[in-house]
Amino acid sequence: MTYFARLAAVAVGMFILAAPAMAAPPWQGAYDDLPDGSYQRSCRDLTAFNGRLYGRCQSPGGAFVDTELNFRSCPRGRVSNVRGQLQCEGYDDGPNWGGGGFGGAPGLIVYENPDYRGMRLEVSDSIPDLYGSGLDDQITSARVLRGSWQICTGRDFNGKCWVLDADNPNLKPLGANDNISSIRRLPGRGR
Repeated sequence: MTYFARLAAVAVGMFILAAPAMAAPPWQGAYDDLPDGSYQRSCRDLTAFNGRLYGRCQSPGGAFVDTELNFRSCPRGRVSNVRGQLQCEGYDDGPNWGGGGFGGAPGLIVYENPDYRGMRLEVSDSIPDLYGSGLDDQITSARVLRGSWQICTGRDFNGKCWVLDADNPNLKPLGANDNISSIRRLPGRGR
């Protein structure tokens, strides 16, 4: 290989390594203004459209992680970076967050996409209102780590409800896909 061919190969390799991973899917419509919040200090490649905020946020280990959030569900209108994930500001306050359910070891993990992918929420106690979590009416799959859980379409455990005793990679067959607004830990059904 000639000197110039090696130099060209190195230059192409450096370009590939330097190219950032795509944080947001392709979009052709109008963009939203970025919401306020502390996330702007530790996140990059930020884009907002269609009510969703996309970016790459720094995790505790220093790596940047692709993350997204339905920022219109943030009650305070502000967003923060919590351990590499975009979340509504105040959400990481644990039980004082206005509904609780976030402290302690999780018993349930709910996910935005099928097959336990996308944004996730670790739940350790009942959450009467998912508004502000970024996953209100966005849950599509769930992992049950311990106990039994009731998921409901309405706030305060109203509307149509289902009981989860085991992992469910896709809530669509139940009719629960993108419809969950509250989660309740059922007492006496395992811990």
